[in-house]
Amino acid sequence: PSRSSAFFSPWFGMDPSDNLNLIQPVNPWGGSSWTAYTEYFQWSPERNSNSDSITCSAGDILHGSLVYSDSDDSYTLTQTNTNTGDASTQVVAAQSGKKYTVP
Repeated sequence: PSRSSAFFSPWFGMDPSDNLNLIQPVNPWGGSSWTAYTEYFQWSPERNSNSDSITCSAGDILHGSLVYSDSDDSYTLTQTNTNTGDASTQVVAAQSGKKYTVP
């Protein structure tokens, strides 16, 4: 078989009812190592934002969180490697007041 250029990345995420925005902690395999970070993707108008990557190893325990702040209508996305204490975080303003829901 031919080599694949597939991108393997376990994640969970949330999106608003129109499915045009996505917030998620991700854990991609880069071909030789694992990393972890958070991502915001908006389909219209298209926008993508990733927090800084942190390193992790097979067997590390990651803790991802998506926390809403009513005071400024934003979400704090965090991915933490509980083995090392390293964390990657970003704050994302809700687009036009959209609220995310757990499916």
